[in-house]
Amino acid sequence: MPAKGVYRTKTLASGAEYARVDYGVASSLGEIPRAQYEAQDYEPPFDDLPTKEQYEAKNANRT
Repeated sequence: MPAKGVYRTKTLASGAEYARVDYGVASSLGEIPRAQYEAQDYEPPFDDLPTKEQYEAKNANRT
């Protein structure tokens, strides 16, 4: 399974943008800077990722 983006987030202090990436291996999630996400050509495109808040709200109903 190829790596894919899960959600995007931004730090409040610096405004730096990060993507949460699922590498397709059990417990192998990581946050990487936007530039690295885009350089690796991960899907979906960074701007199409839900925000962390949107992702958490959507998945809050799953049990």
